[in-house]
Amino acid sequence: MLQVIEPLLHPGRRCLELERSTDTRWSSKSGAVSKVLTLLNVILEVLAEYAESSGQSKVEAQSLLQQIQTKKFLFLLVTFGKLFQTSDFATQGLQSPTLSVPECIDLIEGLKESFARFRDNSVCDFEEVMKLTEELMQKIEITSWDITPQTRVRKVSARLAGSVVTTSLGKATSVRNDDDLRHIWNDILDRQLTELDNRFQEDQYGIMRVAATFLPQSKNFAEKDSLRALCDHFHILVGNAELTVFIEQLRRKVGNCLEFPSLMEVLDICAPDIFPNLNKLLQVIITLPMTSCSVERLFSTAGRIKTDLKASMSTTRLNKLCLFVLLFISNHALLRVFII
Repeated sequence: MLQVIEPLLHPGRRCLELERSTDTRWSSKSGAVSKVLTLLNVILEVLAEYAESSGQSKVEAQSLLQQIQTKKFLFLLVTFGKLFQTSDFATQGLQSPTLSVPECIDLIEGLKESFARFRDNSVCDFEEVMKLTEELMQKIEITSWDITPQTRVRKVSARLAGSVVTTSLGKATSVRNDDDLRHIWNDILDRQLTELDNRFQEDQYGIMRVAATFLPQSKNFAEKDSLRALCDHFHILVGNAELTVFIEQLRRKVGNCLEFPSLMEVLDICAPDIFPNLNKLLQVIITLPMTSCSVERLFSTAGRIKTDLKASMSTTRLNKLCLFVLLFISNHALLRVFII
């Protein structure tokens, strides 16, 4: 239905499709919200078509239309579009193979500062979102602030086992004016900042900063102080002399036009008989995952492979297929080898 109505409303424009949002990648949420904003008038037209039909589709379409055709919904749509678009740069940076560890940390901290600026200096940013919301309301001719409640007013207090029920669970915040929308704006930003602080705390950057210590192209190269916490945690005693000699060796090899794009190349020149403690430390750093991106990517891959139609697939076969996909992502030449 979407592909039928869209060319009628937007002739000459390439047909777009809605994207499915996932729980693991913020970039997918950004794409999903962006497509909804672009195709909003088409979505409303499709829902209006189903609302004139019969059966369960009619009930669901009427319910969705009642929720969508409100200023509150449009405000939330524009707000999350702005926030997800801002966070999308940090998401791409964390998955980029060319970005260094300190640059990833700077992206994360920059995202925190952006959201904090939205929260603290909310006048300009909030007014911008409100302006876009008003333009969207005029474009699709929406005048309602929120869904009008149709519930019967109780004459006595609700009771459960002799106790008065005072919880607000399941009750949405009603919107009647711009102050209510500003309260929702602040609440969303507070939750986003809390989530970022929980996932990316300053003490969690430790292993990322240690990894950058051994990369000559990093601005944190040869920072000895960042090694202490990790060495104490794993009881690896790295002497000052051992670290100084190894860093100088790295500098000399870089001067001889040798490149060290990752810690694997650094480990290759760290002889265990000459630098035993540093060799152990490098193995620990390489083994520990710095982020959960690879793990979440593996779960997504397993979900795409083992569908409902392949429920009888054995765990062994699933593991091998997931490993093949991950190897193909990291090395596109693998498929060419099999084809040749």
